[in-house]
Amino acid sequence: MNAPAAIRERVGRYPVVALVLQGGGALGGYQCGVYEGLHEAGIRPNWFAGISIGAINAAILAGNPDD
Repeated sequence: MNAPAAIRERVGRYPVVALVLQGGGALGGYQCGVYEGLHEAGIRPNWFAGISIGAINAAILAGNPDD
């Protein structure tokens, strides 16, 4: 089983998925890459939360849902 399939299987056990992002300015770009990886794996968080740069990224992600 490849990594994305294993992650989807584990995440699929839960009815709601939350993505919580921490603060720390330099981590902002890293967080975007992590979200991109989740998105490519078919994982769509239902809730976003964060502090500092994480809150900014969470607001951007929550405010721009997939079409």
